[in-house]
Amino acid sequence: MARLRRLAAGGYVHHVRLRAHSAASVFADVRDCEVFKDCLRRAAAAEAVLIHAYTLLDAEVQLLASPAQTAGLGRLIQQIGRCYGWYFNRRHARRGALWSGRFRAAIIEPENWLLTCTRYIERLAESRGLVARASDHMWSSLRHHLGVAPDPLVSDHSCFWQLGNTPFERELRWKELIERALTVAEVSRLEQAIAGGWVLGRPDFQREVSERVRRRVSPAPRGRPCRNREADAQSPTDQPPQR
Repeated sequence: MARLRRLAAGGYVHHVRLRAHSAASVFADVRDCEVFKDCLRRAAAAEAVLIHAYTLLDAEVQLLASPAQTAGLGRLIQQIGRCYGWYFNRRHARRGALWSGRFRAAIIEPENWLLTCTRYIERLAESRGLVARASDHMWSSLRHHLGVAPDPLVSDHSCFWQLGNTPFERELRWKELIERALTVAEVSRLEQAIAGGWVLGRPDFQREVSERVRRRVSPAPRGRPCRNREADAQSPTDQPPQR
């Protein structure tokens, strides 16, 4: 079966995942993280991509991003690969690409999934046992959303602004939300969507994106399709012989 084109469309919110080759660490220290963030910030500005949330782990990066143009997301990742890859290889005396294969991306419906996906991304370090609390992880957008340290890399989505009328109200509400673990079902749907390159949202939203990108945006039903009874009745073995 032919591989589907990567899911991307300008004007939509994408959940993006980059993983390192063989789970090797791509962030050795604070300097590496700072350089990566600078590469990401400059690439996002050049390609008109808004970054709504992010987290940097030892061997993985996850983003929530909205490209203005469909091609912008791919070009963003390419620029990061060139900029940070060149820096990392030179500093650590290595060769080759840092990332394993193609990046993964899913399109999410903001009204129903943006805040949940943001919580998932900002809680990753805690959920994987890397820190005791999500707020202890220094390299994510969580500190920005909690009002601890404003981050110029982050562009808050309108769904986040709806959490309150003032920064204090939004930060307090986000603190309440981030302390609440996601359900097993929420995590499963987010991870299945990004692993498969699917659209996460209501059926009408999925149809909208499918018409835009002209490809399948959700998993095909499992099993063989049911045969039509009328077609079975007219199968070649049941037809009378030709005279």
